[in-house]
Amino acid sequence: MASFKYSIRVEPERNVVYMTQSGRPQARDFRALLEELSEATTRLQPGFTLVNDQRYLEPFDEDAMSVAKELVNVVDRAGLSKVIRIVPSDLVSQTKILRALVTGESSYQTVRVSSPAEAEKHVSGEMG
Repeated sequence: MASFKYSIRVEPERNVVYMTQSGRPQARDFRALLEELSEATTRLQPGFTLVNDQRYLEPFDEDAMSVAKELVNVVDRAGLSKVIRIVPSDLVSQTKILRALVTGESSYQTVRVSSPAEAEKHVSGEMG
């Protein structure tokens, strides 16, 4: 089991927040991420975009899943308009990881891509 790591980078001038996640998170890991992401969204305007690189995120347990659902709600309330998820290429990992995020209550658009370059095209408006 790989330990969980994440990073968050905010670009207020573009109204974009970038997040990467790798390893197998526990509920406490997602709570720390939740706190940092909540703070990061205060530097953005409603209508912001989140680029979330989840290619190296491993499936997680139900406790972590409940906190992941809270993450969905926090960014939704902060005014997220679009999340661009960079997801694993294999379908089994993709399905397990995205399960919590699909069941969370949200009003924002979700786009799934396979690379950071493809994500940037969505951020810059080159793709729908």
